[in-house]
Amino acid sequence: MKKLILLFTLFICASTLNAQTKEELEAQKAEKQAAADAAQAEADAIQAEIDALPGWRKGAFGTIGGSISNFSNWYAQGAPNNSSGNIGFTLNAFANNLQ
Repeated sequence: MKKLILLFTLFICASTLNAQTKEELEAQKAEKQAAADAAQAEADAIQAEIDALPGWRKGAFGTIGGSISNFSNWYAQGAPNNSSGNIGFTLNAFANNLQ
């Protein structure tokens, strides 16, 4: 039992030795946030230079769809038992001249 209490006390002491205060953590956060803000400002400036360059902005988008139909014993039709299927797709491309 003495060893268990000693081990528990040692564990508590070891964990409190490495603990930081709230002020120290806030100071570290402020330092890291300042570095991150500087890096973000630099990245924004570079992106503004890229956006200002003339050229073409191009791309494409589209859709693909399908339908499968199976009619069984539809006597109102000319062919009461038929199957059909189709596939449709669209593709739209664009190129915008940036000046």
